[in-house]
Amino acid sequence: MLDVKAAGELSYDVRVLDDACVGSDESATVRIGARDTGVPNPDDGTGCTVADLIRADEQWESHGAFVSHVTKTAHRLARADVLSRRDAARLVTAAARSDVGQDLVTARLDAATATAGQELTVHVAGRDIGEVTVSGPCLTADATAAGPGEVKVAVRETTLPGECPLQVRTLRTSGTAEIDALDLRIVPDAEGVVFRDGFSSPAATSQAWTAVDGTWTVADGVYRQQDTTRTGWRSVIDDLRITDGFVETDITFRTLATSTAFGGVQVRTAKPGDAYTQSGYLIYLRPNGSVDVYRAGTGVIATGTGAAVTGPVKLRVELRGAEIRAFVGGDDAPRDRHRPEPDRRTRVRATDHGPRGRGLRQRPRGPDLRKRRSGMWPSSHCPPGVDLYA
Repeated sequence: MLDVKAAGELSYDVRVLDDACVGSDESATVRIGARDTGVPNPDDGTGCTVADLIRADEQWESHGAFVSHVTKTAHRLARADVLSRRDAARLVTAAARSDVGQDLVTARLDAATATAGQELTVHVAGRDIGEVTVSGPCLTADATAAGPGEVKVAVRETTLPGECPLQVRTLRTSGTAEIDALDLRIVPDAEGVVFRDGFSSPAATSQAWTAVDGTWTVADGVYRQQDTTRTGWRSVIDDLRITDGFVETDITFRTLATSTAFGGVQVRTAKPGDAYTQSGYLIYLRPNGSVDVYRAGTGVIATGTGAAVTGPVKLRVELRGAEIRAFVGGDDAPRDRHRPEPDRRTRVRATDHGPRGRGLRQRPRGPDLRKRRSGMWPSSHCPPGVDLYA
């Protein structure tokens, strides 16, 4: 920043300097962990200090690897007259006496597998443990604990089956750190459910869903689309691969809902982004209790009837090979069924002419949907994706 207050003409030169180590450790002396080596910490002329170059705060494969690196670095700096030979030797001695690169901590999980939403315990033991932090892409948040012992972590409700590597970072009382890796695999739950979202956590939903268009927010157990200029807004889960299984959605029609209002799920679509008029089948429930199967390009091809909807009701759509079956509430037999072409993309869809209330909210005057869970068995050949429409 150039801040000059003057009258008349001003001449100046602007020079751009390359800094090889942005955010350098500019301490007066080099520290390895909490220990002060007493060795001066000058800049080597490239923007890097001696402390930057020895990298004592990084994770090393072994203690020997760290000492070897410090030895080579110290000798190079001595030859360049950045350090004296005496200081270079002091630096190597301090590195050899440090615990950098030593394996002083043991970390293990109480189970190698977990389901979405499950709580796990990481057991940490070892010497000189000051603080432990466990992190991972499937966790609700990083978990930190003081000293050795147990660290409780929780898997996000919206986590899909697959590998979730965890990292255990231990800050020692000496000031150095150790990092251990733990292998965790997320598996379907006892009911075979591979994806579930009760919309209790905005963070979990934002990590699982991608808003294609519209304005989507999570509050009070509701995934709400707030743009009322039109219907058809979409939010997508990109990584869900499924073949046979089921999708369940809780639906509530408000008293203002019209006879044309509906809510349901879309399955067997051909490619990501397709609307129900472009590909696949839309199975939807109306306030009068009827269930229709709508095929893209054709229209309604099957209709089932039942009791009118007077309160919250569950719509369950089962995919069994080439067959689609729809159950409403406590129906023992499917209210509607159809046999589409098999081996197509399957997608969850919630749509209507505008709902209010709890659940997947869209425009006024329609049903209220809350996506409770979809239980689908993973498949390597089925394209991924779950969409919500509003």
